Amino acid sequence: MSTMSFEGIEENWQQLDPIFILGRQRTGTSIMWRALRVASFLGFPEGHLWYDLIKPFAWWRDPAYKAYLRQDIFTLGAGRNHLLEKQVALLIDRFHRDLLPPETVRWVSKSPGLDPVLVAPMLAEIFPKAQFIFMKRNAITTVHSTINYVSRERNGNIDTAFVCRYTCENWVKVMKMWRQLRPLIAGRYIEVAQEHIVSDPGGVACQVTDFLGASQWSEEVAGVFKSTRENTAFPDRQVGDFIFAVDWPDEQKQTLVDICGPEMAVWGYPLDFQHPGGPGPAKAVPAGETPLDGLSAYYRWVQEQEAKQRAYNLWQELQMYKGLLAQINQGRVMRVLNAFGRLRKRLFRGRQL
Repeated sequence: MSTMSFEGIEENWQQLDPIFILGRQRTGTSIMWRALRVASFLGFPEGHLWYDLIKPFAWWRDPAYKAYLRQDIFTLGAGRNHLLEKQVALLIDRFHRDLLPPETVRWVSKSPGLDPVLVAPMLAEIFPKAQFIFMKRNAITTVHSTINYVSRERNGNIDTAFVCRYTCENWVKVMKMWRQLRPLIAGRYIEVAQEHIVSDPGGVACQVTDFLGASQWSEEVAGVFKSTRENTAFPDRQVGDFIFAVDWPDEQKQTLVDICGPEMAVWGYPLDFQHPGGPGPAKAVPAGETPLDGLSAYYRWVQEQEAKQRAYNLWQELQMYKGLLAQINQGRVMRVLNAFGRLRKRLFRGRQL
C-alpha cells in the first residue's frame, strides 16, 4: 500500500481551507450554511462529529501535561504529534470530499453550540487556511425562538421555565466563550448578526463573500438571505419578520434579565422586550475578566472548561435523580395514605354493621 511522503503530507495540509459556521443554536447558522451553497461551499447540516476528536490535541500541547512525562516516551514525541495532527486533518478533509458532491469548492462545517467554539483555535491550528463565521443574535429573540421551536417539536409538552433558563445560560456561555477565544484567531473570522441578515441582506452578503474571497457570488448569497423559507419557530410569520414584541410573563423576563443582561450589555444588545433588535455599540468587558494569554494558556483552558462542563453535567444529573427520588417518595407516601384510607373505610363499614 502506497503512503504519502512527509513532504506530500505537508504540502497537502497547507492547502486545507474549510469554513466553520459557529454560534448558538437559533442564531442564523442554518441560513448562512444554505447561502454558501450557491458558491459550491458545501457541507453537512450538522458537523459535530469531529470536535471530541480535536480536543485531545489541545491537551497534548499543554506544556504542563508534558512536564509530567518523559519526553522520550511521550506518545510519539512532540514533532510526531504534530505530524499526527496534520494527518488527522487530512483524513477529515478526505472524509468530507469523498461524501460531498464533486463540485465542492470548499467544505463547510455548520456546528452551533459550545464545543465548536471551544476548539476553534485548535481548528485554526490544524487547518491552516480555515475561516470562521460566528453568528450572533439578541438573547431575547434567541430564547423566544428556542422555546417556540422546542414546543413545536414536542407538541407543546415542555417546561417553559426550564427551557428559558437553560437557553439563557447557554447563550451566555457561547457568547462569553467566543469573546474570550476570538483574539486567538484574529484575522480569520467575521461576526454576523442575524438581525443584519434581515435588515441588510445585500450588505451582509458582500461582507461574507469578500471575507471568503468569493465576491462574485454576493448577489446570489443575498438572494438566499432574501428568499422565502420556512420559519421553523414561527411558521405563521414572514421570513423577514424577526423583530417583534415578546409577550412573556414577568418571571420569565426577569430570568433573562438576571442571566443574560450583563453579557447583552457587553455585546450592545438592548434589553427591550418590545423591540428586541440587533447589536449597538459594544461596552467594556466586565472588570476582573482576565483574557487568555496566548495559545499556551488556551491549551490548559480547554481542559479547565471540560472539567467545568463535566461538573455541571454531574450537577444536572444529580438534580434529575433528586427529582426522581422525590417522585418515588411521593408515590410511597401516597401508597401509605391510600392504605390508611382503605383501612379507615373498612373500619367505618364495620361500625355501621
